[in-house]
Amino acid sequence: MFSYCKIKDKICPLATESTYDPEHEDYLWETYTFCGAMNGVDTRINSLSKCWLDMTNGQRAKHVKKLNSKILIKRGYHYDKVRKRWVRT
Repeated sequence: MFSYCKIKDKICPLATESTYDPEHEDYLWETYTFCGAMNGVDTRINSLSKCWLDMTNGQRAKHVKKLNSKILIKRGYHYDKVRKRWVRT
């Protein structure tokens, strides 16, 4: 907590650093900065264009849907349109 956030260009109380990579579901050597305010599978700030707290609800939903579709497919899930949720294949 209280790490430097490149989006805000200052120290943020919600930013934290870790070597965990959500795409590989494992700890790697590279250090990533995560946002504590975000929800979804991948909460790294590298994929954000602006601060999560400054986004509207529509922008947040669109961002989470884009990241989930990218990462969950790699993990062996697919989106079931009837159930309207991600299920393992």
